[in-house]
Formats: sequence, C-alpha cells, structure tokens
Amino acid sequence: MAGINKKIMAFVGTDDAAALVSALAEHTDDIYAAVSDEYGKAPHPGGNITLISKYLDEEKMSSWIDRVGVDIVIDGTDLPASGARAVIKKVCSERSIEYHRIAAKQQMNLHTSVYRNKDQLLRDLEYPVGNILVEGDEELYGLLTGVKDFSEKIIMMAPADPDVIKRVLDLGYRKENILSINRLIHADMLLAMFREFAISDYVFPGYLKEGMGERLASADRSDVKACIYGDLVPDDGMSADDMWDMFAERFGIKEY
Repeated sequence: MAGINKKIMAFVGTDDAAALVSALAEHTDDIYAAVSDEYGKAPHPGGNITLISKYLDEEKMSSWIDRVGVDIVIDGTDLPASGARAVIKKVCSERSIEYHRIAAKQQMNLHTSVYRNKDQLLRDLEYPVGNILVEGDEELYGLLTGVKDFSEKIIMMAPADPDVIKRVLDLGYRKENILSINRLIHADMLLAMFREFAISDYVFPGYLKEGMGERLASADRSDVKACIYGDLVPDDGMSADDMWDMFAERFGIKEY
C-alpha cells in the first residue's frame, strides 16, 4: 500500500469528508473515522478504516488519540457542529497535533435571501406577515429603523451591554422588544423564538460565521424567511479537493 506513513483520525460529518476519507483509506492502513449525528449527517466512509460509530467527548477523543498515536486530525464536521469543532481543536492544540479542517458548504434554501443593497432589504421588510427578529450590530439596528413601525415590529437580539442597550434605545427601539443574549445561537432556540414572538422574518449579517449553520437550519425548519445582509463569510478551512491535493503532494499519491 502506497505512501501515507502517518496515523490519521477524521471526524466525518459531510459528504465531502466521507469521500476524502474513503480516498485516503486506499493509501494507508492507519485511518480512524468517527461518525456521529453530532458531527453532521453523512454516509459512513468506506475502505480500509477503523470506524468509530459514536460521538467522542473530550475525554474519549483524547484517549483514542493518545492510545493510537494519531499524527494528523481531519475535521470534517458540518457547520452546525460548532461545539464538536471546538473540542476537536482544543484536543489537537493541547497535544500539538497537526489539524486540518474541511470547509463545510453553506446550504441555501427557498427560505433564505442574501441582500447586498439596503434599500432592497427595507423594501422586502416593508409589509411583514408577522414580526421581525434581528441579530447583528448597531449598524444593522440603525439601518432597520427605516422599516415602517420598526419599534413595534422588530424583536432584537443584542449583547447584554448597558452601553449598547442605551444606544439601541436612543435609536427608538422599545425596551420590551430587546433580548439580551450573550451566547451561541442554536436552531432549536431560534425556532422557539420564532413561535414565541410570531416571527415571519429573521435578519442577520453575513459575517456572523460562527453558528451560521444553525441560523440557516432554523429557516429551513420553519416558514420564517432568513434575510442575510451582506455577503456570507466563507467557512474556515479548505475544500476537500484542495486537502486531497495537499496530501497527494505530501505523500506522493496520485489516484483520487
């Protein structure tokens, strides 16, 4: 068997990650693949691998890595799996293990629109069916004062910072419509907010990379329209094809 003389552990949560691991397995006997819904819904990779069909918490992950003597970790988790990604990166950092992340793809759907023009966003929000949930920054909060009856229609998620709250109130928003939240948003939490506040439109900026998968999933699972203001920031990491090219050059392998 050609070329890869390192032990690889991969966390598989996307189709791209499963395909990459299957291809790498043709060139090494030492590849371990952890597959679990917590990493994302993906097919099991095939080939000459050791399959770990369960979620690994920090302790179990550390135990596997230490016992096997892993040299390289591939993070192929999906976008919503931000908690899992944080654990993987922490364990690798503490052990100075080589870490590579496959960039998960942003999945858009019919409930999602991207706006680069503020006037178009305001036009589309002029007559909402229900209320508008907004998450972002003071620039976006200021922009949305252009929505008719904004002080009544807009429910705002803002940092629990007294100075920020004061500036938001000075813009004309109602105190009872401000939700002070200082934690990562999850899809189930957003869905509960949609129901509680009769939300029809959810507005947030494209640069909110952390938790973006959760935001898009919440729109996909509801009738709420996700309105993204500004271009989406790409996920960290490299594509599966680029990662294959990197390993192929490094270990002198050619077939994919």
